[in-house]
Amino acid sequence: KATVSVLYWEKNKKRIKEEGKRKEITPPTKAKSCLTLPEVKWYLLGMARKEGFQRRGSQKNKAAADVQVTAEQILLEARDRMEVETVNLRTTMQDKEELAEYRDTKRREFEGVCQRNRTLLGAWCKYAKWEAAQGEFTRARSVYERAIDCLPTNHSLYQRYAEMEMKNGNVNSARNIWHRSITTLPRADQLWMKWAHMEQTVGDVAMAREVFTKWMSWKPKPHGWHLYVKFEIHQNEIEKARDVIRQMVTFFNDTDSWLYFAKFEEKHGSTKLTRMIFEEALDALGEDMDPKLFIQFAKFEERQKEYERARGIYRIALDRIPKEKAPELYQMYLESEKQFGERQGIEDALIARKRFEYEESLAAYPMNYDTWTNYVRMEEIQTDPNKVRELYERAISNIPQELEKQYWSRYIYLWIMYAMYEEVDQDSESRTREIYHKCLSIIPHKQFSFSKIWIALAQFEIRHKNLDAARTVYGKAIGANPRPKIFRSYIDLEMRLGNVNRVRNIYNSWLKALPNSSSTWMKFADLEARLNENERVRSLFELALKQELDEPEPVWKKYISFEIKQKQYDNARSLYRRLCHLSKHVQVYLAWAQLEEKTFEDISSSRRVFEDAFADLSGQATKEELSIILEAWKEFEVQHGTPQQQEYVLGKINPDRVKKKSSKMMTMAKNWKRSKPDSEAS
Repeated sequence: KATVSVLYWEKNKKRIKEEGKRKEITPPTKAKSCLTLPEVKWYLLGMARKEGFQRRGSQKNKAAADVQVTAEQILLEARDRMEVETVNLRTTMQDKEELAEYRDTKRREFEGVCQRNRTLLGAWCKYAKWEAAQGEFTRARSVYERAIDCLPTNHSLYQRYAEMEMKNGNVNSARNIWHRSITTLPRADQLWMKWAHMEQTVGDVAMAREVFTKWMSWKPKPHGWHLYVKFEIHQNEIEKARDVIRQMVTFFNDTDSWLYFAKFEEKHGSTKLTRMIFEEALDALGEDMDPKLFIQFAKFEERQKEYERARGIYRIALDRIPKEKAPELYQMYLESEKQFGERQGIEDALIARKRFEYEESLAAYPMNYDTWTNYVRMEEIQTDPNKVRELYERAISNIPQELEKQYWSRYIYLWIMYAMYEEVDQDSESRTREIYHKCLSIIPHKQFSFSKIWIALAQFEIRHKNLDAARTVYGKAIGANPRPKIFRSYIDLEMRLGNVNRVRNIYNSWLKALPNSSSTWMKFADLEARLNENERVRSLFELALKQELDEPEPVWKKYISFEIKQKQYDNARSLYRRLCHLSKHVQVYLAWAQLEEKTFEDISSSRRVFEDAFADLSGQATKEELSIILEAWKEFEVQHGTPQQQEYVLGKINPDRVKKKSSKMMTMAKNWKRSKPDSEAS
């Protein structure tokens, strides 16, 4: 503790913090206040600097000191400065009068303390102990009796009273005190235990047994029963010890008591009796059994090298113990299988532990469909289909509460897995069909639907050669959920069967449901093109271009490509002309010009496209778009045009260049005209 005067600190605080040292600071013996931790730090720092100490790492000169101090000198100095402890000298009495006076003085002191605080146990005990040390046992007993009147329920007081009598060989007096104490405080186990220990110490076995018997009549805690059992074992009375334990388990009927009984029988009895105790414990505890009982039972069988019995106990326990109480049981089962089991047993133990983890996770969050998926896949490896079906039913019973498709996606996969399990693994056609129809009845089709479940049901019917049922499923799917995936699957089925008219009808239904789908129009046109129905193709493209398509550019490209493939170049030019008129887009003109140049090999038509593009876009397009057209035109003229044509395009790119060149030619013409009369005169 470092304390200084508060006034001194307030007066010199600023200087101390700036300089970090003090001058002749002596902590006062009685401080008005204690310093805070930062103030103590500054105080100690100042004292250290006053003594000449430096901080760690601040020493610059690391050379040896001029005066060297040896270890011997340090020890001698420490010895000289060592404080001598004062020892209270023993008082020697010269005569009886002086002794009597001393005793009267001490008694008055003890009486004063006890009178001031009559509930202070330490004062009474010191008083009685001093009287006993003086050989005044009557006075000591009187002090203890007075203390008992003040503290009648303090078991420590009775204990010290009896210990005083025992120490001085007064066994009967001690017995009387113990008897009084347990009559007053029968639930104080410490008093019973000390009394029984005293009787064992003096060798009175019958009296000790009687004490234990009286104690057990009050139904103490298990520790008291254990002491009674140890006493009987110490006396080689195994049957009596067994009777005591039997009384204990009858009264408590808990796991710890039965385990104590089984451990006793294993040590002092036989294997058969121990096994009977474990079995009796399982019957007595019923539903309130602890996994610890099964674990100890299995370990007992392992110690007897009955590994099959131990494995059976673990399996029974896993079936009977609630899942939330069984983590340790699973762990011990796994360790037992690793140590004593075979490969199949180890796998079973791992599966059991994994099953417990899945159950624990699903109990906390039953809507975790990924966990359900992993769980049922693990169970499908097993050979019991009833358990797998029960697990699937549990999984699909957790229907999502939100009517949003994102929450239903993983849930639908459980239904598909269930149906595939019944169809592939169990070969049950009726159950599979029932599962699919039940799933479709649960889905809220007005809000959303799932194409995959409709397609899966249709393909299931096809696999079982029910073509009409499959077409019915597709029809219902189109009515409830007209999605592209369903149309594609239905069209693929009819195409493989060669039913072109049905395919056309499906496309018509598709286009009625989704008329703005560019890909659908193009696929329908491709179908007609493969069938060489060119007029149908052109009609489809014309109908498509009249719709408000989501992506019209691919349709135009497909239409133009079709005409080029059919070598209908005039139709292709007409399509490009229509497209340019509608879009007024630079890339369309460039594509048309490139088509004329490289595909049709018509240079004049390509040049005409560039001229039309420049004329159409001059008032509408931006400078960047015009620049793109002119650069492409210039490259075209460099390859195919004459110098005059190239100069014409350059004039379009840089009109100032043409103006400058024209003005230069006019100047040359004027100069020539002026010089002409002079030449004629000469």
